[in-house]
Amino acid sequence: MADDNMKEDIGEEAEFDEGEFEEEYEERDASPSGRAGREPRPTQEAAPRDMLDAAADVPVQIVAVMGKKSITMRELVLLKLGDVIELARPANEVVDLVVGGKLFAKGELVDVDGKLGVRIVRIIR
Repeated sequence: MADDNMKEDIGEEAEFDEGEFEEEYEERDASPSGRAGREPRPTQEAAPRDMLDAAADVPVQIVAVMGKKSITMRELVLLKLGDVIELARPANEVVDLVVGGKLFAKGELVDVDGKLGVRIVRIIR
């Protein structure tokens, strides 16, 4: 029954004209690069450098992971102001610096004019 209603809502827009698709595809494929009316693709050697240049100003978020702790949902909902969560990592150990979910460096916590900072001590490649 829900499928009947969906068909009514979609109407003629859901029909696929295979001939129209093939014509458009053939038109795009007519040029040597496969992209009619566009510049040819850069050579393989230039492509990685061009991609790096294009991405150079994209902002990324660095996350400093000081430690992790697994607790139950019950323990989570019982937390209140003033409670201390003990982390498995020793207080003087370096922190992990993560970008996009990937570890990229390790660092030590430092004071930077009253704000918390991280001095990089090792870069992970």
